[in-house]
Amino acid sequence: MIRQIDLPTCTLAGATGSAAGTATSVAPIAGELLGVYVNYTGGTTTEDLFITTVKGGQTILQLYNTQTDGWYYPRIGVHTYGGTALSYADGYVQAAPLAIVDYVQAVVAAGGTAGNTVDVALVVRT
Repeated sequence: MIRQIDLPTCTLAGATGSAAGTATSVAPIAGELLGVYVNYTGGTTTEDLFITTVKGGQTILQLYNTQTDGWYYPRIGVHTYGGTALSYADGYVQAAPLAIVDYVQAVVAAGGTAGNTVDVALVVRT
């Protein structure tokens, strides 16, 4: 089944240009991550957004100096049984959806204005 999981709204606090905030999923997320939608509201300054798993520390998405809403489809490189990156014949690394069994956290840093918000929605195959 494919479903959308919305993280709580991340509301920024602090001085303009250095406002920050954090939002963490209310329950662990288990499944394959298919896509991420990011929605910024308020302000005109740019922000850095980091989306990671909480316990495992797996990076899901990093966006720098932006306030552009949009869809993202993060993938992770796959490996051989020996642990080396699995590549296509033309040398490009093969990628697959990220498997998650963890809480997911969105952290906004180094930007924005107090009161700005960031909403993150994850599309997950369970």
